[in-house]
Amino acid sequence: MNLSRFDTSLLLLPSRRKIGADADQDLIDKIEKVQEKIDRINSEIATKNASLQILDAATGTILENLVSEDRLESNRRVGRAQRRGGANRPRGGLT
Repeated sequence: MNLSRFDTSLLLLPSRRKIGADADQDLIDKIEKVQEKIDRINSEIATKNASLQILDAATGTILENLVSEDRLESNRRVGRAQRRGGANRPRGGLT
């Protein structure tokens, strides 16, 4: 049995653990950075979603008002047309 070889391999184990621990810490740091980016993107999405909901509500209100005004104008036109049409009809039956 070669003891010098055995001793050398034992000396390498702590350094391998150190390298492994450093690699683990690097991986943990990378994961944390990615998680921070994900959180930031999620926050931006939430902000934009809230803005879109506000715009959607405003658009709905505007469309409702436009449709309502269009119906009112159509009703006015129909009323005027009926009044004009009624003015041309004879009154009081047969003459």
